[in-house]
Amino acid sequence: MLVLVVNAQQKDSVAPKTEQASLNSGSLSSQFDYMLKKSSKYQEYKVIKKVWLNRFKAHMKDSLLALRSEIKKAYTKNDQLDEQIVKLQSHVDELQHKLDSTINDKHTMNLLGVGVTKSTYSTTMWTIVFMLLITAVFCVIEKMRWYANKN
Repeated sequence: MLVLVVNAQQKDSVAPKTEQASLNSGSLSSQFDYMLKKSSKYQEYKVIKKVWLNRFKAHMKDSLLALRSEIKKAYTKNDQLDEQIVKLQSHVDELQHKLDSTINDKHTMNLLGVGVTKSTYSTTMWTIVFMLLITAVFCVIEKMRWYANKN
């Protein structure tokens, strides 16, 4: 009988260590499952030790605090990234404006102090050349008529 009592005491002393180890480690889900598994039954209800529930509550609070901390860090990082995006977007807009200005300057020329596009400048210059050519041809024809009438 003494052996049974010692053996029972050893089992009781071992059981709390595994209970504590199981309640103090693992995921919340595994801790909850452990509590349900080790709880006793009363009719159709489960009876869970108040100490276990308090430990589980403390672990849940710790987990929630850790998750809240991670969420705050994520929000802070998100805000920093949003600020960086705004800065980069303004830099891109500035560069786009400079590029547009450079392209506009490349495609325009000054004609008598007025900025005109290259195509307008080219059209104007060729129009002037053709008008001068027509005038020159007209002058040559008139001069030839004048010499012909004089003789």
